[in-house]
Amino acid sequence: ACMAQSIMLNLAGQLIMLQRDRSGPQVRDKETPTVNKKLLPFCPPIVLAQCVENVWTTCRSNKKKRHLLEALWLSCGEAGMKVWLPLFPRDHRKPHSFLSRRIMLPFHINIYPLAVLFEDALVLGATNETVLYDGLQGSSEPLEALFPYCTVERTSQIYLHHILRQLLVRNLGEQSCASLPYFPHVLELMVHVVLEEEATSREPIPDPLLPTVAKFITEFPLFLQTIVHCARKTEYALWNYLFAAVGNPKDLFEECLMAQDLDTAASYLIILQNMEVPAVSRQHATLLFNTALEQGKWDLCRHMIRFLKAIGSGEMESPPPTPSTQ
Repeated sequence: ACMAQSIMLNLAGQLIMLQRDRSGPQVRDKETPTVNKKLLPFCPPIVLAQCVENVWTTCRSNKKKRHLLEALWLSCGEAGMKVWLPLFPRDHRKPHSFLSRRIMLPFHINIYPLAVLFEDALVLGATNETVLYDGLQGSSEPLEALFPYCTVERTSQIYLHHILRQLLVRNLGEQSCASLPYFPHVLELMVHVVLEEEATSREPIPDPLLPTVAKFITEFPLFLQTIVHCARKTEYALWNYLFAAVGNPKDLFEECLMAQDLDTAASYLIILQNMEVPAVSRQHATLLFNTALEQGKWDLCRHMIRFLKAIGSGEMESPPPTPSTQ
């Protein structure tokens, strides 16, 4: 392409970029014959990445997903994958130079990448599983029965939670992927991974990321569902650390009622049952029961009646040491 801004070469696993040198005067005479036109010189080559096996990019454009379509995706073997992500200036600020407008982010996946679905934010690839032959034991067993073989399966994997996490570390939170159908699951995965790492760390973390992640996901309408789904899939011992960053579960329960999201409020009752005294659980369950009665949600009313009966009136006025199976 004559107007290309740069040329990229993969030489023995080194991804090299050659940029056009536009520092000098670039005035051309349109009447000059094409053969006599002087081509723009190139700047010294720059090594973008090493151990590169495959490179993916696309010429398609989508203003709503510019970060995904204008990125460069790299497969670097044992080092996992990398993405050379474009950064767009905010608030009409002065644009940066070409290199500073992009950032290289590494991330790991559990499959061997074969293709990238750019707009869907998916990596298509293959996984293999080693299987032993189920042969008869004995000296007459053929030699090939003693060796394992691999079964290969095509599959896909999402990666956005790795990318968003690294962007938040650099205060570069991005919302252009919020229209993806599985974006709530991406947010839940990100919260879960950060929570597991920080809450189980043996050493104190000077600058924890979970409060930043919590502030980021509050900008999305499914914030309340994301938190309760993550909590119910996490060990009870980590709940205090989680809700210290995202907010008191009683306040989140009340937000669900104000938003008329009664099903999510019912999920928060399980959290309250294990973190608060039974009197608090009865109070919030009764409030949800009355709201469900007013809206005619009879199935939820039945669940609340069973929940209130399960709590009972003779229980100890202290939270249980371990989460119940209710």
